[in-house]
Amino acid sequence: MNRSLHIRVVSYVLAVIGLVTLPLAIYGYRKTVQEFDELGDARLVQATRTIDVLAENAGLRDPQPSAPLDVLVWRSPFQEPTLTAGGHAYEVRLGFQFFNGADQLRMTSDNFQGLGLKAAPEGFSDLDFDGSRWRIFTIREEDGDTVRVGERYDSRNSIARDLIWEHVAPTLIALPLLAVLVGWAVRRALRPLDVLSHDLSMRRPDTSTPIELEQAPRELEPVLASLNELLSRVQSSLERERQFAADAAHQLRTPLTSALLHLDNAVADESAASRKLALGRAQEGLGRLRRLVNQFLELARWDSESGDLHRDAVDLDACVRAEVETSAHLAADKDLEVSVICADAPTVIQGWAPALHALAHNLIDNAFRYTPSSGRVQVRVAVTDAG
Repeated sequence: MNRSLHIRVVSYVLAVIGLVTLPLAIYGYRKTVQEFDELGDARLVQATRTIDVLAENAGLRDPQPSAPLDVLVWRSPFQEPTLTAGGHAYEVRLGFQFFNGADQLRMTSDNFQGLGLKAAPEGFSDLDFDGSRWRIFTIREEDGDTVRVGERYDSRNSIARDLIWEHVAPTLIALPLLAVLVGWAVRRALRPLDVLSHDLSMRRPDTSTPIELEQAPRELEPVLASLNELLSRVQSSLERERQFAADAAHQLRTPLTSALLHLDNAVADESAASRKLALGRAQEGLGRLRRLVNQFLELARWDSESGDLHRDAVDLDACVRAEVETSAHLAADKDLEVSVICADAPTVIQGWAPALHALAHNLIDNAFRYTPSSGRVQVRVAVTDAG
């Protein structure tokens, strides 16, 4: 199904915008997640060092056996990402542990009570524990103390999703608005095409005046030039067809009238000899009519094929005599004295026979028609020096 140019342009523009923005959006998404993960890891390191300082000040490095200090992890009650005096919903869910130099657990959050010292290696690691996946950072101090802090991935990912959505939402809102604005801009830009289409639809078939558009875009100038050239050729073709029809009607009228006249004479004559003579002349007239029809058909074919027809050797003397005989009845009706003067040797030229016969017929027919009665018509065939 064909689509309008307006839809094609809008589709291409939106496709180009999508091809540019989609990779940028993917890159931005990955970069945001990466930066957020880096920020989360930095928080874990900072929390680890803070807990290490608190444990030292609280005297938890004492190697004497004692029950570990169990800390209840505070869970944020906030559901909306609103900063208040009481906290924020983006507060992460942390777990932590402190082991002294004797590898004794001296402090732990309630959610890390079942996590052993060897559960996670030093540095950063990922751990599945208590039905959740954790990002763990473990550091072992020079004095043997071990501090571990973990953050649940669902907490981290929830914050990342909210941040990404805040970046994506404006783009999703902007795309439909952009499509509408691009469609309006393209429609405005293509208005000269609508004007051109309207002008062409309102033109009469016989109108040959050039098409003109005020302030036509540069891209439309070749189109307008081609259209105007085409209109000129069509007008010329119509003029040739009208002229062809007029010439055909003019030239076919003579042999047809002559044949009908001889047929009327044959019907009116009672003498068999006169009737035979009239019928013979009528037959000759119909033969001339047939030749003229064939010539006009050849002319029409020559015009449709741009004149690319085979040329033969044509006896110009015979051509002229044949056309004089064709129009002889005109000379007889006006009592004209007709003479044909040719050279001793036949005048043979290279040409297209139907066109040469049509040319000779027009010249002789006009001479017979416009010469006064009892006048004299001389037809001469000669070769002149073209140099």
